[in-house]
Amino acid sequence: MRRPDLKMYLTAWLNDRVPVKDSAGGEYDVYFVLSNGGASRSGFWTASVLSALEDCSLTRSDSNRFSRHLFCLSGTSGGGAGVAAFFSMLKEPAVAGKSYKVSAANYLSQDYFTYTLARMLGPDYFHYIFPFGKQSDRGRALEHGLEASSLDSNDTCYRVPFADPLSGFKAIDGDKPVLPILFVNTTRMQDGNPGVVSNLRLDSTFNGRVDVLSLLDTNLDISMASGAVLGGRFPYLSPGGRIDSMYFVDGGYFDNSGAGVVQEVMQGMLDIAQKDKAQGGYLWKQFRRLHFRVLHIINSPVEGGQPIFTPVAPIRNDLFSPIYAILGAYDMQTTVNDSRLKNFIGDVNSFSGLKADYKVISLYKSDSEYVHGEAREASYPMNWFMSDTTFKRIRNRLDSEPVLKEMISSCVNQ
Repeated sequence: MRRPDLKMYLTAWLNDRVPVKDSAGGEYDVYFVLSNGGASRSGFWTASVLSALEDCSLTRSDSNRFSRHLFCLSGTSGGGAGVAAFFSMLKEPAVAGKSYKVSAANYLSQDYFTYTLARMLGPDYFHYIFPFGKQSDRGRALEHGLEASSLDSNDTCYRVPFADPLSGFKAIDGDKPVLPILFVNTTRMQDGNPGVVSNLRLDSTFNGRVDVLSLLDTNLDISMASGAVLGGRFPYLSPGGRIDSMYFVDGGYFDNSGAGVVQEVMQGMLDIAQKDKAQGGYLWKQFRRLHFRVLHIINSPVEGGQPIFTPVAPIRNDLFSPIYAILGAYDMQTTVNDSRLKNFIGDVNSFSGLKADYKVISLYKSDSEYVHGEAREASYPMNWFMSDTTFKRIRNRLDSEPVLKEMISSCVNQ
């Protein structure tokens, strides 16, 4: 799979979206999306939010589609499956009368848990006792379920081609960008190093992240489902996925939001543009028109205020303090990465002369959405299967989430 590096993609993207002859025009929005993990609820919520924005934008000219302003998508675990589902639908041309939101709902509302669980309790169990013959573990079962349920295109729905090989999702065709950049975040099990499944070729911009697709032999490929699941292999549902002698597990061990790689992309873009500016090139003239817009799609409760700490019993302190620290670090790593990205957005506004903003689209209500005395909403379950009640709650939230409502309203009124 031939993949462009960041400079090649950025140059092609700017030439197609912001041609030199228009370099003195107004602002041009460029979107960076990141999505937290959270199994099926995250996948469905993420794909639905992005699909709603895309459906809304189809009322405008093709040049103003949301996906045309979308530079990259980054997700982890269920969030990775969600961004990958939306991303894969963009492979098919937009058609009047079809709905991305309906397509995403039909695909991600299916049961991907039962077959995988049956595999874990059946053949996988006996492979530990009789390790003979060809083995297809429960991680492959989850991939197979996603591939087998790939929707065909019809009058109302787009195809969700999770069974297609990743090599078919090119970021550039010739010198023309055809798809945004996709980042599915994963973690190398042996040393905890973050890895990325991407249609972009990683370079030094990405601070030593493992470029997973570069580990494949040139004549090998993996499906979109395999790439998406590689960022969501979480015990005990899915064992680590092996490429050569390396094993990859859930990306949430290192960064559950994908904020780190998004910041590196933005920093890399700034570095490329600043270097071009020093050389008097055209790329900077195009680049300075960009308005960076970061959309962070979250699916966990929005917590405000400072954490409350309580004393730990001596026996717990003696026996379990390493476990508590590791578990705390697991969540805090993502929190720190998110904070770094927010601070970086502030730096872009302060020092580069560009405009940038950061918006959160949350599955759960924020404190400001509750009226006085209103009870907190029930939690959304986190697994690879959701009830009809949960799906209805998420669909209702699509109509009430304030940031999403504002963006759709602005889209309709343009």
